[in-house]
Amino acid sequence: MFEVNGSYVVKIPRIPNGKLRKEACVMRELYEVGIAPRPVLYSSEPEVLIYEKVDGVTAAELSDLKAMREHSDEVASVLELVHSSQVNCDIPRYDSQSWRGWIKQTYSTLISRASSVLDPKVTVCVTDVLHRFLVDRSNFEFNAKFIHGDIDPRNLIVNQMGNLLALIDWGEAMIGDPALDYAGTFFDRVLGEAVLKTQREEPPSEMLKRVMFYVTTVPLYKVVYGLEMNDFPMVEQGVTELSKALEGFN
Repeated sequence: MFEVNGSYVVKIPRIPNGKLRKEACVMRELYEVGIAPRPVLYSSEPEVLIYEKVDGVTAAELSDLKAMREHSDEVASVLELVHSSQVNCDIPRYDSQSWRGWIKQTYSTLISRASSVLDPKVTVCVTDVLHRFLVDRSNFEFNAKFIHGDIDPRNLIVNQMGNLLALIDWGEAMIGDPALDYAGTFFDRVLGEAVLKTQREEPPSEMLKRVMFYVTTVPLYKVVYGLEMNDFPMVEQGVTELSKALEGFN
């Protein structure tokens, strides 16, 4: 991904997989409601997506997250708007029951791939966390909605005052559990808790258990991605974060 003339963002996948087609479709629909940047061009051969750059920075680049915390209600409102969107694109669609199958397959695969660098006790612990989540039927009684699927500070465009301007990187968009998006705001614990408390989709106490499962297990993605990219500092960071997260998971 790179910028052109400070006005456009160009995305070219390392390995073409069709996600840019989905992302272009989603962005075309969500630009109209002010959630996503305006896509300019999508080409399948070679696969490339170009969209207008939003004048702001990512939350990861924000000099002081305190400013964003003060606008947690805006973040909650944007996520509610995302989740209420009816998107007519070719995206994975899960109801609350088939979501259980997706969770089982996705996280079992992540654990298997990460196990080569995890302490055996950590592997056993995270496997137990997954099992307990899967057998608790209350985790699969939510209303499935359209979700971004990859909320993290690199995908939130804000201004220096902390106002959320747009969401980018829609390649993981799907119909699924909205708690996954709220979990993404916990890159800053204070912000995440404020957003969860402010949102009006579910009582926070009902969503919290699902949110904390996703928060606890997200370092698995970092470990596996680091292994795929041969980025061993990332792998080490993910392993450390996972061990720490599991210590606080009940």
